[in-house]
Parts: sequence; structure tokens; C-alpha cells
Amino acid sequence: MLFARELSPLIKKSASIRTFSFAKMATTTEKILTLKDGRAISYREYGDLEGGYPVLFFHGNMNSRMFWPAWEKTLDQTVDAGARVIALDRPGYGKTSLDWDKRSYLQWGQDVGEFCDTLELESYATVGFSSGGPHSLACAASN
Repeated sequence: MLFARELSPLIKKSASIRTFSFAKMATTTEKILTLKDGRAISYREYGDLEGGYPVLFFHGNMNSRMFWPAWEKTLDQTVDAGARVIALDRPGYGKTSLDWDKRSYLQWGQDVGEFCDTLELESYATVGFSSGGPHSLACAASN
């Protein structure tokens, strides 16, 4: 796992002009990944979906992976940076399962590890906004 200061050189693309269709820039529907124990993680992808460096985004309180007004304003910059943002709903938000017996930051980190293994992400960065910050740190502690 990489931290933001290590991420920039990895996602920088050449200065050549690139064109993208909207379909390559953002998913239009939610995706749901089922963990081995049957719980679900819902997510949505933005940015350079075909070759971008994976950046897992954990939203703040009273928000979700579907907060399109925020993503729409930065979509071009995300693509230009060569990032593939994967916005996951935290437990209890959207269609991500909430299991009180497994509700801890460290469990979330393990769940995200399984999520990344399933998507075959060899390396990635995490970003947490507001109350998503501890969830990002949990990934660093767990993986």
C-alpha cells in the first residue's frame, strides 16, 4: 500500500493528448462485490478505468460512493492524473453490509484487503475524506 506522497510519480502520465469516452471515465451503475463470508461491499469507479493507478476512496459521514456532484467537478483532473478512483461505501452505507459483530476499523481493513485481492489490485493507495480517514488508516494497519 502506498501513501499519497508516494503516489504522484506512479500515476503521472505523459503530456501527450489523450481522449476518453465517458464510458471509460466513470461507471454509471453501482457494483457490488460479495466477500467470502457473504457480506457485500458496494462501489463505483471514476477516472481512468482502463489503465489508471487504483486509488481507494472512503467517503465521509452522510455521504456515499454516489456523490456525483463532487466527482463530476474533478473527473477530467482524475483522468489526466492517471488515477482510477474506486469509491467504496463504508459499512452501513449504500448497499455495503453492516454486521455489528464484525464492525471495527481493523475488520474494514481486512475486508478491503479481500476486496483488492478479488479485483486483483497488486498495489493501490487509499484516501479517506473526513470520517473516512480512519478507514483509510485501518487499511494501512491491516494490510
